[in-house]
Amino acid sequence: MSQIRQSRPNHQASPATIAEDSQLINAARNVMRAQALVHMIKQRVERYEGEVLAEGRWRVRADMRAHFGDRIVTKSREVDLLSDKDRAEFERKKAVAARASGLAGFLELVCPLSTAKDHLQTAEHEFARRLEPHTGQRVEDLRTAVNGALWFEAYIALNLDRVAPLVLEEDVGSAGVRIH
Repeated sequence: MSQIRQSRPNHQASPATIAEDSQLINAARNVMRAQALVHMIKQRVERYEGEVLAEGRWRVRADMRAHFGDRIVTKSREVDLLSDKDRAEFERKKAVAARASGLAGFLELVCPLSTAKDHLQTAEHEFARRLEPHTGQRVEDLRTAVNGALWFEAYIALNLDRVAPLVLEEDVGSAGVRIH
């Protein structure tokens, strides 16, 4: 099984070193904000896409029915099963629903959820980059390892759990509240 190389093997940063790294704490804060944004937007997008699909009652296109059945498409992840005409109608109605929900941006063809996920990916990459001096783990090594996406996701989650209390302490402390 492939292992991820470390730039500095067995390097462990002391909590004080991480606690003093304001850029790392800000990067963690940005990941947490991006995660919250994705969560909020995902709920809204899934809701209005579901409503548009329920209203449209579009069926699986003829050339796909042998594999997927002659049924109504009810999930947004299945819109590729729609005919080109039905897909265009779905996208048009989805854009109207996005505007009505307050999520439509200046580029109506760009899904707000995709934009939020891109922002999260950028924030995670910056957080991982800021972790390098503390963990000795290079972002490129994480990404290129076997199952790199899974390694990266676990690495971010594990380290975010380590740094999140420092973000909370800093945010609450700046509001004049003390945590014991």
